[in-house]
Amino acid sequence: MKKLGFIILSLLLISCSYKLYVTENIAGRKELKNKKFDKKFNVQMLEEIDVNKIYYYHYEATDIAYTNYSYLRLFSGGQYAMFYESTSEIPNLNDLENANHVGYYIIENGYLKLETPTGNGNTFAYRVVSKFRIENDSLIEYNNGINNRNFIGKSVSGLLNVKPNW
Repeated sequence: MKKLGFIILSLLLISCSYKLYVTENIAGRKELKNKKFDKKFNVQMLEEIDVNKIYYYHYEATDIAYTNYSYLRLFSGGQYAMFYESTSEIPNLNDLENANHVGYYIIENGYLKLETPTGNGNTFAYRVVSKFRIENDSLIEYNNGINNRNFIGKSVSGLLNVKPNW
């Protein structure tokens, strides 16, 4: 009985600390409450990236029936929106309320860094910085050579000049 009580208390504490650092809208979009990259961004960083394209990644598990499509949209003010889908149909990338998570990015020494709310209880303030090497029309995740994701730049019709609200 004591074990069950400890587990419930631990889950409650983790849930409460999550809400201290991350907000979610009604559609489930996650966003850090305290962002660090918003003040570090400058317009010279735009010289290394194309904000008129989206960057996508396709993952398919070989051992289980799992497919994921990730779509990254970058904005000229340093914001980004990440969308995840289970089909190859591109979501409405203009509807930022339905992004899976949003935040800010910076570019340093040829690397794109995304400030994400994708951490867990072991990650301070649920803040994780994903790092990608900018290479031609691709963003190659820098993760010490393990499970690197290669986001490919793609022109998509219908992208509107929407203003992020974060």
